[in-house]
Amino acid sequence: VSVLYWKGGPMSCSVTDPRLAFHATYFDVASHTTKEFLCVFYHGDQTIELIDAKAGKTFLKRTACPDLTKAHFFLGANIVVFGRVLTLVGYGDKVTEQLSERLSESVIAVVTSDLFPQIGTCLDIATIECGFGICDMQGTELRSADWDAPATSEAAALLPRSFAGKKVLVVHLIRDQALAKAQCLPDRFERPSAVWVASTKQEVEAASALLSLAHRRPSATFAGGSSVVVVKPHVVSGKRGGEAVQALLDACPEVELAALSQVTFSTARADEFMQPYKGVLNEYRATVEHLASSACWVLQLVPAGRGGNGDAVVPVREAIGPFDPAIAKVLRPKSLRARLGKDVARNAYQCTDIPEDGEEDAAIIWGKR
Repeated sequence: VSVLYWKGGPMSCSVTDPRLAFHATYFDVASHTTKEFLCVFYHGDQTIELIDAKAGKTFLKRTACPDLTKAHFFLGANIVVFGRVLTLVGYGDKVTEQLSERLSESVIAVVTSDLFPQIGTCLDIATIECGFGICDMQGTELRSADWDAPATSEAAALLPRSFAGKKVLVVHLIRDQALAKAQCLPDRFERPSAVWVASTKQEVEAASALLSLAHRRPSATFAGGSSVVVVKPHVVSGKRGGEAVQALLDACPEVELAALSQVTFSTARADEFMQPYKGVLNEYRATVEHLASSACWVLQLVPAGRGGNGDAVVPVREAIGPFDPAIAKVLRPKSLRARLGKDVARNAYQCTDIPEDGEEDAAIIWGKR
């Protein structure tokens, strides 16, 4: 992404200036247009200002956004501002570029399905033990043809040929000195040969094509009987996302992982996903707002060894437990919502309730292809 500096007024001029400035885009579903803004975040008091890049006028006056922190702001990040998902596509000033490049170096990792039964633990190792943030992650299935296709051949050539024909999780990790720190990651996993990590900036740039491929061709299935599970924002931001994923996989040995993605919901998309509960759930609005507050992790689980039959919905729903964590702690104290939930809106997981809804839930998250 090219760096385009803001010309409309003074921006950060010192590393001690409590501002970060980024060029941001927002896709307006109603008008089918992409709008461009200068997004200025004042990390001292967690306020944000949006300037319409085309008109040069203030779109949103400086307003408090307590859910956002300095860690949310880096090139390529998706942030949620009052229900709108903004993508940070360029730096607004030189100081922001220098600070971000120093503190948010990128690396791409590819994990094969050989480690999917332990993927929650792998994510914990990366985020908690090694201090990485996850900018993006998406599952796909690599094909032999990807080694020859013009769009992916350079990236695929970096990977072991044994990855062909396997489902993989492509993860964009960030932190300071990310390239150097990431080289020890494979050895910390149970099967080091099931992980590839970029070792140079050139490899990171080439491997970004794998992430684009994964978004175009997600590994999700669109058959009935699958369970789509959202690990909610308070769990992910609280650095318990890996724990939540692994606890669910361990509690349901009869299912396996088909897809895993990091998703940032807009309010409209969260509302669409929660539609079956509208008019039924008293905390509906609070639940939608929480889903759209920051990044979620979304899993699709299917019956293990699936041959086109079976149902993952019931065992997953049973393991997660009652919708209200307060009730779960009394009636099902060993359930996952009892363990990780806080209240009805922040009940740790949102999952498919009936087998017939699995296909529609998957379509909302990954788009039927």
